[in-house]
Amino acid sequence: MATVRSFFPALLGILCAATLNAQAPAGTITGHVVDNATHAPLAGVSVFIEGTRLGAVTGSDGSFRISGVPAGTEAVRARQIGYTPQVRNISVGSGAAATADFSLVSSPSQLGEVVVVGYSSLRKADITGAVATVDVKDLESRRVADVAQVLQGQVAGVQITSSTGAPGEDISIRIRGEGTIGNNSPLFVVDGVPTRDISFLNPADMASLTVLKDAAAASIYGSRASAGVIVITTKTGQTGKPVSTINYYSGIQRVGHLPTLLNSTQYMDKMVEAWANSGYPGVNPYTVAKARTDLAN
Repeated sequence: MATVRSFFPALLGILCAATLNAQAPAGTITGHVVDNATHAPLAGVSVFIEGTRLGAVTGSDGSFRISGVPAGTEAVRARQIGYTPQVRNISVGSGAAATADFSLVSSPSQLGEVVVVGYSSLRKADITGAVATVDVKDLESRRVADVAQVLQGQVAGVQITSSTGAPGEDISIRIRGEGTIGNNSPLFVVDGVPTRDISFLNPADMASLTVLKDAAAASIYGSRASAGVIVITTKTGQTGKPVSTINYYSGIQRVGHLPTLLNSTQYMDKMVEAWANSGYPGVNPYTVAKARTDLAN
């Protein structure tokens, strides 16, 4: 009986301690994220506590604040595309504030190794969506003046057509066929700027070209991407000696094998003959008109 009486007070003490611990005030983590090279604040950096849903995004001054952090040592990670992620182990007291500052090192993605899709970058071998990359080096031998003509025959599922082939005629681009009774043209994103008209871009200025064909890959661009997205990055200056490149070509277009046309006299002779062979009654009107001198060839 004595053992039972001593057990209940011990159990009550454990429950009270657990309740007090659960009601302990949560702490906060604040800090700044800057570029390691320029020391400029970085905006839009994702800062979160690993293993939890707690996190924040840095503002224009690079600062962030994470509230509701439980007491203990937390692994805080800062991550942004183009930078190497960093992790800080921060000790947070009950109801106290802790500081975590990050200095991210730039780590640009190589165009040949990764493809930037939405808010993340993936290795080309790991992409499961309908994303097609075009090797721009293979396009340099094609002498065309329009980006749409450069794409012709390069990507499966992308149809490039023109009605007559006349110079300057609009070229139709269809990704996954016709999807609406409205505008079925894809969205172009040139250096991050969305546009519907790509006629201003010189094909020789392209550094990379990616076609996003499925809805998952193009979801970041909203309803404008319903007909697919073509992402283009143009060439930029590089460190080293100045290099000037000039690409020039010219061409002509003319109609060949035109039919030989009749002059005015020959034409009127055929019209007189046609009337006579038709069996119409009355005077042949073309006989009178044939005598006119103001007929042009």
